Amino acid sequence: MDIPERLNAGPLSVTINKSTTFPNSTGNSNMSRISDLMPRNLQEDESVIFASIIELYVVPVLVVIGALGNCLILLTLVQRQFCNWSVSFYLGAYAVGNLIILVPMVGVEWLCRVTDTPYITRLSDWTCKVWQFLMGVTIYSGIWFVFAMLVDQYIAIWIPYRAPSMCTMFMAKFAVIIIEVGLSVVSIHAIWTYELFKNGCYILHTPNDVLTIVWPWVSLSVYCIIPLVLIFLFTIKIIHGMCKKSTWKKSSSNCQVPTDITLMIIALSAAFVIFITPATAISIVRINMPNSWVHDAVFYHNLVNVVVVIGDLLTYLNPSLAFFICYAFSPTFRMVLQAKIKGIVCEQVARVYEMQVNSSNSAEKDHESQCESTMV
Repeated sequence: MDIPERLNAGPLSVTINKSTTFPNSTGNSNMSRISDLMPRNLQEDESVIFASIIELYVVPVLVVIGALGNCLILLTLVQRQFCNWSVSFYLGAYAVGNLIILVPMVGVEWLCRVTDTPYITRLSDWTCKVWQFLMGVTIYSGIWFVFAMLVDQYIAIWIPYRAPSMCTMFMAKFAVIIIEVGLSVVSIHAIWTYELFKNGCYILHTPNDVLTIVWPWVSLSVYCIIPLVLIFLFTIKIIHGMCKKSTWKKSSSNCQVPTDITLMIIALSAAFVIFITPATAISIVRINMPNSWVHDAVFYHNLVNVVVVIGDLLTYLNPSLAFFICYAFSPTFRMVLQAKIKGIVCEQVARVYEMQVNSSNSAEKDHESQCESTMV
């Protein structure tokens, strides 16, 4: 096959397009490839219109909502009540990763599509390689941060005597470093497998090459399958522990967090499983897609413009809805955030009032001085 096979990875999915790449495709990122996936030689129909609406209108709305929400998460986590909890560091790292995904990746790519500007991966060969590597590390770190939060709570519930030594800020920072290093090792192959072609940044496919055949499965396993299975198992185990262990109490004095924070983490984990599982299943289907499906224009057209777009849309919801999950499931999170916002508002009102009072006093003094000068 002379034309490279394309690695089409959504936010938390890895897929391979076995069909010939379309000459007019322009996008080259792992987050928003909707325009790339549209066959240009097919007439506009409802599925193409659906994909276009998602790309042009829904994606930027999710970017704005998600960016604001993750900023509010970080604003809450820097408050004194959250500073001593190890899960706060994991959640903060997760929020930072979401911001990187939403703004410089999805947001910038959407802007490039709208303005018909070349995306980062199309600028040069080295930007193609480096950006694919950075996306692989950043996009897929979130699912491992969620798993790390579950492990932290598992230790607090099932192995409480280890919590003072394991559920600490130092261990949280160490775990985040290990996650980033591990994902860097898995993603480093992008440096030598991706190349910039006339129609985009793709993996160069060599017939019978072990790397291009085996590595997509390795990446899919590390990025999605393994963490999803672990998240599912640990979530069940934590729920079981919360129901079974009647002596389990939550307090900040024993390096543990309030119960509602644990419920918030479970909700984030459940959202990951719900939103990412369909995209992962689509990825597996596309990796093993029979050639007869690829050459069936109608079937492949519907698959690309409906099924894949819906799968990608679900993955966009993870970074965009993280704040709403935290706010809905944790009274502690709500209380701290509301107190901080009230403090900011009251401070601004006090400053405005002080400025008005000072302005009024200076006006009165000016008026008095004018009256005195007139009398003289």
